[in-house]
Amino acid sequence: MELVDGEGNGQTILLVDDEPNVRRVLSAVLTKDGYTVILADGGRDALRKAKQQPHLDLLITDFLMPDMNGLAVLE
Repeated sequence: MELVDGEGNGQTILLVDDEPNVRRVLSAVLTKDGYTVILADGGRDALRKAKQQPHLDLLITDFLMPDMNGLAVLE
């Protein structure tokens, strides 16, 4: 599991985007703000990682992705 650990608030965010640069920039900002960020490169990857993680505080997802759109991830 790709995990970027921030220091501080203990909240965990699952960040889903098929664009590597978007994941990298958002992850850097969120980690700097103290969040633990789990990165997923698409909808199916996000579902797999969400099942492995006992607790998530927030999901940030792209809507248009090749394998599964963001709405399907939320469902």
